[in-house]
Order: sequence, then structure tokens, then C-alpha cells
Amino acid sequence: MMLPLLLCSVVLLAACAGNNPPLTPTIQVQLRSVEVPVGLRHCLTSPAIPKGDYTQRDVAFYIIKLRTSRNDCASKLSAVDKLLINYREATAAFNARQAASTPASQ
Repeated sequence: MMLPLLLCSVVLLAACAGNNPPLTPTIQVQLRSVEVPVGLRHCLTSPAIPKGDYTQRDVAFYIIKLRTSRNDCASKLSAVDKLLINYREATAAFNARQAASTPASQ
């Protein structure tokens, strides 16, 4: 009973022991570009300067619109900066991993 089981095991194991080449890992590099969304590339237009007879109220509204326009640009610029900083950090980390995995030439 034991002998047929042993012979069957030997035959099955021998079938797996072919001359297969060793497996080599493949490295897949994906290049990505930084795409800045269209909404972040355009700011609100600055308001027109009041002309002619204008009141303090007109000036106050002008200043509010001017500040709103400036804040819109500042927030969009900050978002673009974050995108670029994240891209630079990811690129630096990738390059460091590549340098560490590449053998030094002699």
C-alpha cells in the first residue's frame, strides 16, 4: 500500500523538476505627467476701477470684489503648489528607489 503511493509521489515530483529557467522579476515603470486642472489655471478677473461720480459704497464694493479676486487666485496658486510639491516628492522617492535597486557600475 505504501509502495504505490511512494512511486506515485516520485513520478509527480519528477514531472515538476524540469529545466525551467529561473524567474526574473520585471520592473514596470509608469510615467505620469502633472496635469493642472483648468479651473486652477484661471483666476477671477479683477473688478473695474470705479469711474466718475462714485460713493464710498462703490469704493467699498470695489475693495470687496478686489479682495475676492485676490483670494481666489491665492487659493488656486496654493493648490497648484501642492500638486507640484507632491509630484516632486513622488519623483524623488521613485528616483531614490531606482538608485537603490540599481547596482553601482565599477
